[in-house]
Amino acid sequence: MEKIWLNIIGRKSNPLVWPALCLLWVVSLGYGLGVRLHKSVSREKIRTRAPVISIGNLTVGGTGKTPIVIEVARHFLFKGKKVGIVSSGYGRKSKAAVAGMGKELLRLTAEEIGDEMLMAAEILPSAYISVAPRKSEAAAVLDTKYSPDIILVDDGFQHHRLHRDLNILVIDARSDPRREALFPLGRRREPLAAIKRADLFILSRPDLNENRLSLPNWLKRNFPGKLIVPIEFINCEINSPSERIPFRNIAEKRIYFFAGIGSFEAVLESLRKCGARLAGSRRFPDHCRYAKNELDLLKRDIENYRPDFLVTTYKDYVKLKHMDFGGPLYYLGLKLQFDTEGEKFFREIERFVI
Repeated sequence: MEKIWLNIIGRKSNPLVWPALCLLWVVSLGYGLGVRLHKSVSREKIRTRAPVISIGNLTVGGTGKTPIVIEVARHFLFKGKKVGIVSSGYGRKSKAAVAGMGKELLRLTAEEIGDEMLMAAEILPSAYISVAPRKSEAAAVLDTKYSPDIILVDDGFQHHRLHRDLNILVIDARSDPRREALFPLGRRREPLAAIKRADLFILSRPDLNENRLSLPNWLKRNFPGKLIVPIEFINCEINSPSERIPFRNIAEKRIYFFAGIGSFEAVLESLRKCGARLAGSRRFPDHCRYAKNELDLLKRDIENYRPDFLVTTYKDYVKLKHMDFGGPLYYLGLKLQFDTEGEKFFREIERFVI
């Protein structure tokens, strides 16, 4: 369904999809009304003793929120701070609330805590992670039970019940929110005016935007004084538990890449820029659970393409690392590259952490 929807909204000039677009437009009107009604309901905000930093976005799909949350968490763990991470565990089957240190949660599966938090638990074993259907409840559990120095909320921009000390909005520079329609006619989750709630902006993947100055210039004009931080996502090596291989060392090798992520095309473009030789690729729905039919497709592709290296993202790897594909499974080594504003970004967050 996700693939069909993306195909429809990506071909709006094609008369063949206009009937479907009309239906999506009607649904988007109802969705927009629901968003406004939800915001109009006055409820007391839940406050925690620890400062709360929300990292979210305005559009559906991958903007890089979770890798940024992990990078910020790593920064404060290095400084000796006790870090808490909050998530609703999007894509999991279970609705039970779960909390604990990352290393303790590794006994659980993606169906219990979500693939992104399972990935965070592997990368940050000393961080405290809390997953619950409502992020405000997850934050309250962290605050009461573990007394963290800072709470990071993954995908918290639309969660109004929880008080935030800093609201960080991640905008994918490839998908200008000014040109996006409201969901499901487009990718925008809220009216454009919601941008004003942000205290600072992160522009992800500005290197993949042909007109890379248009959006930041608009943000500067309309939100003067608010920090704008460009971040590039670099995927120039593949990893496994036993080795790390830069793409330059396997430039002549055939790579098959697959993933269930929202930013699939952006990752493909990043791989090409790093010199990867792609023999084939396959996109699965975001947060794919990899049931038998998806695994059969993968095994068929592997037989057809006969790649030298089978590669996915870390988010997919944590769900599939015990599967037998007839050879090793590698994941992309992701590096976040800040520009000169990166130092200011961390200083802005540090203001709230004692």
